[in-house]
Amino acid sequence: MQSAEHSPRIHRVAVCLMLLLLFAVPARPDRRRLEDALRPVFQNKVVFLHGFYSDSSLRFDRNGDLVGNSATGVWTVNSTILITDLRINRHNLLMLKGKRVINVFDDDTGKFVNLTSGTSVQVELELDPAWQDAAPVLALLGKVIPSSFGPLSSSVPAYWQCWLSGRTTRDKKSGNWQCSLPNAEPYKAGEAEAARTEADACKALKVGGSVKPPKVLSKADPTFTDAARFLHLQGRTVLKIIVDEHGEPRVTGIVRPLGAGLDDQAVECVRHWRFAPATRDGEPVPVEVDVEVSYRLYK
Repeated sequence: MQSAEHSPRIHRVAVCLMLLLLFAVPARPDRRRLEDALRPVFQNKVVFLHGFYSDSSLRFDRNGDLVGNSATGVWTVNSTILITDLRINRHNLLMLKGKRVINVFDDDTGKFVNLTSGTSVQVELELDPAWQDAAPVLALLGKVIPSSFGPLSSSVPAYWQCWLSGRTTRDKKSGNWQCSLPNAEPYKAGEAEAARTEADACKALKVGGSVKPPKVLSKADPTFTDAARFLHLQGRTVLKIIVDEHGEPRVTGIVRPLGAGLDDQAVECVRHWRFAPATRDGEPVPVEVDVEVSYRLYK
């Protein structure tokens, strides 16, 4: 009788053990084969992230669309990831773990370099259980982490156009880097904004002779980004702006970048500066000028 009394409990324990064994079964070989095919392509590699999402945990569905919401950042801080681990779990989730990579301008080469940050990020992609080979998975990954920066260019403001699509050369006289677009090709991203910038630049005058420069009436100091503080990055970024007849500034380009999000911070800051407009023969006129924004770390 005692055994019969305890049999339901034993039965429940047996069921629990069976469930544990079921979930403890090793992953299907096809998932392992898929992992083995993907790891050499992505693990310990620096990749680009579509959308410049800044959250530490991101999930994408089988169409490559973000699940839920995420804040978006700037390309020098939120566009690049170093993948350190790649796995596919039993729920058909491809999990990519890694570190954010910060893009910083190198004055020695005139190019941006990748510096690994201390910020971790995990990207999850929902896979179709019917996928048995790497082809559809690679197609999905191409939407979320494209192999080149090109597909991401539409997300970048027009003032970055030259540094991402142009050619840099060092001016022998000043020693400064200069950027020019090859064959004056229009920028793919923000074409309307780029066209407006070009039109306004044609109308704007240069300071000199009878054209007197604008005067700063009020300005605020920019703030550091967490990425720049992590790298102890300081220096100056130089922006090209048009100050219109009303003293309103508009950033049209970056003359000298820094990276780590500092340039975009400077752009937002300068947009709130106010000027007494430039004048020609006493009449206000639009002019194109360069402004310098400095970042200094103080102990």
